[in-house]
Amino acid sequence: MNSPAEKQGDFDLPEIWNLDQTAQYTQLSKQTLRNKRSVGEGPRSFRLGGSLRYYRADVLRWVGEERASDQRWGDVQ
Repeated sequence: MNSPAEKQGDFDLPEIWNLDQTAQYTQLSKQTLRNKRSVGEGPRSFRLGGSLRYYRADVLRWVGEERASDQRWGDVQ
């Protein structure tokens, strides 16, 4: 059974995401994520066994920060 920290909506989220999972969640292309990484932007990432990986918490934090920094939405909590 999964802990509440592993649930997001109606589907289970693993702790570590690959590039495909991160692209799907953020609705950004894999190339956009690669480009952001190359210039020090985007969610924090690391290499594991030569493959790009992201901690779920880092992606969720980055999405929240992006939303909060978008002035078009005003004061976002």
